[in-house]
Order: sequence, then C-alpha cells, then structure tokens
Amino acid sequence: MDSTNRGTDEAKAPFNMAIDTLRSIRILIDEMSQTDSDPLLSPAQKQSINIPKVQSFFTTACALLEDDVIEKYKPIIEWLKPKQIEIPITRNGLIKRKETRLIYDETIEMIKFNLILDITRELKNGKYFMPPRKDLSRAITEM
Repeated sequence: MDSTNRGTDEAKAPFNMAIDTLRSIRILIDEMSQTDSDPLLSPAQKQSINIPKVQSFFTTACALLEDDVIEKYKPIIEWLKPKQIEIPITRNGLIKRKETRLIYDETIEMIKFNLILDITRELKNGKYFMPPRKDLSRAITEM
C-alpha cells in the first residue's frame, strides 16, 4: 500500500468510528424503546432495565462528545440508579429474610428522558447526526 492510500484510510478512520458509534447509539435507543413498550414489565422493571442502557448510551456517546460535555453529565450518570427498597419478610413476628423490591420513581424517569435529549442535542451540535435529505448531497461532497 502506498502512502497516498494510507493517508486516505487514516482520514476515513474517524468518520467510520463516528458511524459505528452512531449505530451503537441507535441500537441502544431502539432497545430502550422496546423495553418501554413491553406490556409484561412493570414501570419499575422498565426503569431498572433502561437505566444501565442510558449509562451505556452516555458511555458510547463519549467517543463523540467534547471533554467539557462529558464532565457536565458524568455526575448525573453516576447518580442514576434504580430505586429499591428492602422489605422484611416475617414469620411468627420474626424477620426471616429481607427482600429487595424495585420502585418506580418519576424523578428518575424525567432525568433519564432529559439526559437522552441533552446528549442527543450535544451530538447534534457536534454535527454528528445526518443532515436533512435535501442537504445530504452537499454534506457528502464536502467530506
């Protein structure tokens, strides 16, 4: 391989990485949507399943985000956890064991929703989402 081809391949690497990252993000968003629409899961179960996916969404998006944006959202992502409560199981007035149960929290749901919107907006501001179809040919020729 000559040096001109190598230069072209090196220039394509960031673009290919961005495309793969956006595909991964799309898959995570689709999975969250599928979980949210599953009628067999309770709201608490849906929330518990989707929180790690939101965290994965952020981790995946970090490849395309500026460092200051990552630092801005990192504390919120670290704080985001499913809400649980321990229930004592008693028999004859004695605690035999404790059972952990998930609890749906509307605040967590709104934080999840806003995180996805905000991070998506950051990716859009970084010009990582495809332009509208009418501008697509211009965007490709500028690459």
